[in-house]
Amino acid sequence: MKMTKGFALIVLLASATSLQARDLDFNYVQGTIGIFDLDVDESFDDGTDSLSIETDDDISYDAEGAWQPFKGASAWYDNVHFFAAIGATENDLEVSGTVLGTPISVDGSIDIFRLRGGVGYGFPVNEQVNLYGRITWDYVELQDISLGGTTTDDVDDDGVGFEGGARWLISDDFELQGYVRYTDVGGLDDDGDADDDLLVGVNGRWYFAERWAATVNGEFGDTMLYGAGVRFDF
Repeated sequence: MKMTKGFALIVLLASATSLQARDLDFNYVQGTIGIFDLDVDESFDDGTDSLSIETDDDISYDAEGAWQPFKGASAWYDNVHFFAAIGATENDLEVSGTVLGTPISVDGSIDIFRLRGGVGYGFPVNEQVNLYGRITWDYVELQDISLGGTTTDDVDDDGVGFEGGARWLISDDFELQGYVRYTDVGGLDDDGDADDDLLVGVNGRWYFAERWAATVNGEFGDTMLYGAGVRFDF
């Protein structure tokens, strides 16, 4: 009986230690495989010629990470973190319509490279909830633009981004994150140049080990990204 009680006490202490060990800080790296949708569906009609340009969603490879270097410091800057994210995908293009009265249909592709980096600040509400904000430099490059066998020059642009959200530790093993993000270079305008975008994102994480989590995520706006991956907290 004493051995059973002792074992139960050890289990309770281990569980309590595990619960206290889970922290809503910003020290992690994460890799994701998902679907990226540029959401281009543009039409042109001048009474003589008419064209329609569409893109299909395709597989995207993404990675991100954050580092909170001053954690534990008894000062306001202990909740400062640095953030970086990178992503790459290839989307199919389709142009169809009429030119000088002749029907046309041309297929092509476009590679999209995305990069973000910046600084953020966390606002711990309690041990289960952390609010945060970020300001970032956002960069996008359209590479290997091919249409009907013809390749054009790469196009790139950059701008400012802002993100605000909340992280909620539902239990020691499950976390939810929601946020709103603005970027100067989210989608494409009618001229094919980078356009601003407002996105809403939701992430879920299941910690199957002390520092490892399986993740699912979705981000929705003029561009959309949803997928699954693995995260490591350090």
